Amino acid sequence: MKKLLICLLSIFVCNFGFSQSADIVTEIIDAPVATYGQVCYLSACDRGLIQDDATYEDAVKTLFEMGEIPESVKADDTINYERVAFYFSKLWKINGGFFFRVTKGSSRYAFRQLRLDGVIPKYIDPNRIPSGADVLNMYTLGDATYNKGGAE
Repeated sequence: MKKLLICLLSIFVCNFGFSQSADIVTEIIDAPVATYGQVCYLSACDRGLIQDDATYEDAVKTLFEMGEIPESVKADDTINYERVAFYFSKLWKINGGFFFRVTKGSSRYAFRQLRLDGVIPKYIDPNRIPSGADVLNMYTLGDATYNKGGAE
């Protein structure tokens, strides 16, 4: 009986500990438009710059301090495909084309490289605003494409 109680308590604690990140992923999936906060959260979390329980504002602040985003950006500002490609290109080792390498992965060439590699659909305009589900699809496809499913 004691072992069962300890096992159930352990499961409860584990579920409570991971519920924050699951709630955020669900929130991103349900978002009709993606925001800087959501993309910065995924980018900063994946790189280990913030904890899973951080807020979108924490993620934006962290990437601002690293010089990746301008000060005027707020967590709830919408983000376009070109900027999403830029932040996601920081997550993976991408052997891009000449201009991608020369510009050190500028947003324009990051978008073009991710589109060329099939992470972003070919018909997408770089200034279009993706939905939260589109952003998570890009993140998953990029991870599978560049990390071969997470194996580095």
